[in-house]
Amino acid sequence: MTEPDDFFAEPREHSQTKARIVSKYAQGWARILTDFQRGKNIEPEVAVVDLFSGPGSYEDGTPSTPILILKNAIEDIKLSSALRTYFNDHNIENCESLSEEISQLPGLPRLRYKPVIISEDATVETLNRFQVPSSIPKLFFLDPFGYKAISVALLKACLADWSECIFFFNYRRIIAAVNNPAMQQNMLALFGPSALTELRAQLAEMNDVLARERVVLDHLKKALGKLCTGVQFS
Repeated sequence: MTEPDDFFAEPREHSQTKARIVSKYAQGWARILTDFQRGKNIEPEVAVVDLFSGPGSYEDGTPSTPILILKNAIEDIKLSSALRTYFNDHNIENCESLSEEISQLPGLPRLRYKPVIISEDATVETLNRFQVPSSIPKLFFLDPFGYKAISVALLKACLADWSECIFFFNYRRIIAAVNNPAMQQNMLALFGPSALTELRAQLAEMNDVLARERVVLDHLKKALGKLCTGVQFS
């Protein structure tokens, strides 16, 4: 499943809200960790990785997550020298647009680390290609349109080392995909065979929306918990 041609045409309210939440969280997260590193006499360095970055703004010029994160870093002297950023989108036109908008950001030279931008399907291999230093804290942002690229293996890779992951999880899309033959492989990659069978059976007996959401989330937590010891969910 890919995003429709007009997916970034207009900034839907929920998209603007998500961009604000993630950019503000990323800034606060980075400030806390870099202050901690300075307190330990460690050279401050953190990384933000967005695997579904989009073009950086909507057609009306409203900035989305990557641009907001970079603007915050440029304006924050404690982050401009410490923040590494990595952006990926499977659509090469989105990446070209994002690169162009980043190049026009006022104060861009203040950033010690130039943003890294690549264009390919989001996979574990993509993370390896970024070559993010394993020793530094990382914040991953996953906001896919659909779940073709999302697997437990990818989520596990995002939670390795000293990492946090913001994963926007659309219950309605997942519930619709669970019994869709075209999405069979995607759901198997996300939940695993036995869990997917159990999830289908449970959903078939439920009509309450909130109950259905809870059972989907519980299965995702279980799938991740089997692979990622010590992971905390919120």
